[in-house]
Amino acid sequence: MTTVKSDTGLILEDIYERLDIETALSELEPRYSSTGYYTLICPNCSKRRAFIKKGGHYIKCNRLDSCSYLSSLWDYVAKRDSLTTSQETLQRLAELSGYALPNNLSEDAKETIRRSQTA
Repeated sequence: MTTVKSDTGLILEDIYERLDIETALSELEPRYSSTGYYTLICPNCSKRRAFIKKGGHYIKCNRLDSCSYLSSLWDYVAKRDSLTTSQETLQRLAELSGYALPNNLSEDAKETIRRSQTA
């Protein structure tokens, strides 16, 4: 039997790997680079200096001297979409990636996912 931690880790890996950044973060105007990263408009300073790795889950601004924005994709989506629970955030990320969550996901598993994704 797999543990809650390994189950939730696999779920998140699947969700992030399947996530279409260009659709999920369209308001940040993502542009894919051949280096494996998407450049984005930073949600904090509005400059095209933020990035997220393909399959990654952190948005970071490269303007280290004047912005230094850093947010998990989990927190960004929760704030952007005004989601108040880890269940809502998990469901939204799953929807954005086309991932079907297991019906029997326990509250402990959902909480483990939430804790693992807060920056």
